[in-house]
Amino acid sequence: MTSITMEEPIESLPSFERNGTDPQGRTSDTNEQEEDTDSTVKLERTLGIFDGVMVNVGIMIGTGIFISPKGVVAGVESVGATICVWVGAGIISLLGALCYAELGTTISSSGGTYTYIRHIFGDFVGFLNFWADTVIVTPSSNAVMALLFSIYCLEPFYPDPDCPPPKIAISLFAILSILLTMFVNCWSVKLTTLFQNVLSICKLIPLGILMVSGLARLGMGHTEHFKDSFASTDITGLGTALYSCFFSYAGWNALNVINEELKNPSRNLPIAVATSILIVGFVNTLTNVAYFTALSPTELLSSNAVAFSYAYQVLGRFAVIIPITVVLSTFGCLNGSILSSSREFFAGARTGHLPTFISYISINHKTPTLCIMMTSTITLCFCFVDNLFTLINFYGFIKWSSFGLAVAGMLVLRYKDPNRPRPFKVNIIIPIIFVLVCIFIAVFGFIGAPIDTLIATAIIVSGIPVYLILVKLDPKIKWMTKVKRKTTVFLQTILLVTSEEHKDT
Repeated sequence: MTSITMEEPIESLPSFERNGTDPQGRTSDTNEQEEDTDSTVKLERTLGIFDGVMVNVGIMIGTGIFISPKGVVAGVESVGATICVWVGAGIISLLGALCYAELGTTISSSGGTYTYIRHIFGDFVGFLNFWADTVIVTPSSNAVMALLFSIYCLEPFYPDPDCPPPKIAISLFAILSILLTMFVNCWSVKLTTLFQNVLSICKLIPLGILMVSGLARLGMGHTEHFKDSFASTDITGLGTALYSCFFSYAGWNALNVINEELKNPSRNLPIAVATSILIVGFVNTLTNVAYFTALSPTELLSSNAVAFSYAYQVLGRFAVIIPITVVLSTFGCLNGSILSSSREFFAGARTGHLPTFISYISINHKTPTLCIMMTSTITLCFCFVDNLFTLINFYGFIKWSSFGLAVAGMLVLRYKDPNRPRPFKVNIIIPIIFVLVCIFIAVFGFIGAPIDTLIATAIIVSGIPVYLILVKLDPKIKWMTKVKRKTTVFLQTILLVTSEEHKDT
């Protein structure tokens, strides 16, 4: 019998060096050229406008609309201010998405915020953003989605409010949902997007019932909670209220992360992001108006499941549609988030901020299998948290600081490289307003939750020694190079993955 062994990794394309260049001097994040039609093993452009809108809608309309209302009311304390925060957050998200549409059509690589910051401000700043995303932002937001999915799946079996579902059952059910979405994402991008499209459409129908019932109640005169609606407003909690609200809009930048899989991004990216945010803003605002037709701010704050509390009062026996809605929404959100967040790991590995083999693509399924498995595994570790709003505060501070830095970088890029092709370009007033809003959010977020903000800052700073040791010194440590080589061979053997393959031109 002849035995075949692998002693060296199979490389389909010369690996990018840690400075982001290949042996011919091409940068890993400056592939703004047209799609390489000669590529054999690579991420494929399979997503059209409808797919892009459904990915964004599916991610944004998920956990947020069911968990954020409580955080928003707790921050500003009045009905009128709460509705204003929801409308304002939608407008701010739209401004940011338009700026990101310019960034995505100017720097067309996948990776989103991380890629833009690294391209404009350099490797070190890019790594710090990547580190914060890797350690807290991505896994914490995915875990919140999985945990809320689990809670609403189990809630119908525990109708007694004094006997909630066991925490271990919630955590295990959340883990199961993460493993299922990991499998779907690893198997096929087309299957993942089909799954996403179906879930996005299904969950909009019950949400439509909530909105229509709320409008009907307004027409019937149930406006008692809207009288003197600004009387008890507390502006000191505006920052944390915005963090909670923005969690409902989280995902408006998802298409930028998977830009290399979007057809004709110069045209489709701006249309898809604008359309999806308008849909989500409309749904979020009317759903919250509906809540206040039945629940006072005090009742809303005392509820562990706001949507279910509303439906129990308004829909009676038909309130069962709410757990179904939340299950569909959160599972679709989790599925889309793993799709997009895994591409950020892909971009980080491809540029040397993670071991290169993590960016390898499945030969059979054309998916970044190892990236999907990595982001899912880290998410599993967050499924035993107790305070979801602490995670939301971490997420909000880091994410919106990154958004502001990326859009500020867009202004820097306009100044440094004015002749660079920009298929989509926004008026300069829009990015200036957006950057100022990000600064405002960070300042008020610190006022509202100083401890959470300081911890998030410490997480970012902790990336400095990691960068110096694992990125700068790693190539000089021979034993680590040998370990990575053997790991690469092992993973290629059992998972059938390889680096992106291109024919020489």
